[in-house]
Amino acid sequence: MTDLIVRENNLPANLEDLSKFVLVGRDKLQAVRAEISAMQNLNLAKEVREQKLAEGQEIGKLVLLAEARLGELFNQMPKVSGGDRRSEEFKIPSAGKFENENPEIETPKPKLEVAAEMGFNKNQVSQFQQLADNPKAVQEAIDYAEKNGTIPTRTIALQKTKQAIRKQDIQRQVEEIEMQTLEQPDGLFDVIVIDPPWGYIKQAHHGSFDANGRRGTNPYPEMTQEELKAIELPAAEDCVLFLWTTHQFIWDAKELLDHWGFDYRCMLVWNKQQMGTGNLIRMQCEFCLIGLKGKPIFKDVHDVRDLIEESRREHSRKPEKFYQLVGKLCAGRKLDYFSRAQREGWVAYGNETDKFSVA
Repeated sequence: MTDLIVRENNLPANLEDLSKFVLVGRDKLQAVRAEISAMQNLNLAKEVREQKLAEGQEIGKLVLLAEARLGELFNQMPKVSGGDRRSEEFKIPSAGKFENENPEIETPKPKLEVAAEMGFNKNQVSQFQQLADNPKAVQEAIDYAEKNGTIPTRTIALQKTKQAIRKQDIQRQVEEIEMQTLEQPDGLFDVIVIDPPWGYIKQAHHGSFDANGRRGTNPYPEMTQEELKAIELPAAEDCVLFLWTTHQFIWDAKELLDHWGFDYRCMLVWNKQQMGTGNLIRMQCEFCLIGLKGKPIFKDVHDVRDLIEESRREHSRKPEKFYQLVGKLCAGRKLDYFSRAQREGWVAYGNETDKFSVA
């Protein structure tokens, strides 16, 4: 432990020593975790457990910083292909050579070969590089562990990294949306499909997207219920509305249906055929409320069911069987609001209408 702490502000400078530092640190960390677990089982004094936890936090911090530093060194290594290794003209100092060694000139080894010699696999190298590219996420993981009385880990840091990337992507989309003025589609429509960007992420204030919100999986900006209510759907006097929702927003969807002047008629259930996330139960279905306004015209078919069976694809992408169902059942001019794909026979409206291609 003492040797590790002495090096907090002076981590090894070369790949070989840094690799050994990480491996030794991991072993020490595993031993400390075992001691903490034993102390809890033996119900030892709180002060003793807290002292051991502080030791574990310090070791975890040093290992995490060293892994990020490893990522920097791996990032700095030249790319080497098979052709490069065979070329007599391409000779640089070996990536496998470290400081204080004889500066021999030889054909460099590929990065993953060097990593394997150090005891790391391809996935670990990729993770180290992600840490190196996101030092803020590494520090956030360290701060999170200190605040919550846990040991900082690479897993937490990588989660923070993914969140940071999503925040940047969401902010980029927000800026793009603000820069462009989307014109409402021309005319009125007899059939409207809408998949609202439900507000899983809490907003700091009305009209301002908060990328720090709880649902970090959404790769796009979201809207509050009040913002959704402000949408004026270009619905004809006789219109059918298909409104997509999830478990969490079913009541909000019904409220929107009423607000837009549609009477609830029935509901479609989409079985994604794969288990999703969830706290009490794991979610596998999404729902589509069907509302009527006036007397829309339906085709003379009587075999359309309320269940759609199709595997999920990209996030928020709806099943093709749904659009086939709507086309089979409904007549008239069709609008896909918040569309993410161009589809024959439909007017696509939104800022990502070319995101997906329809086979």
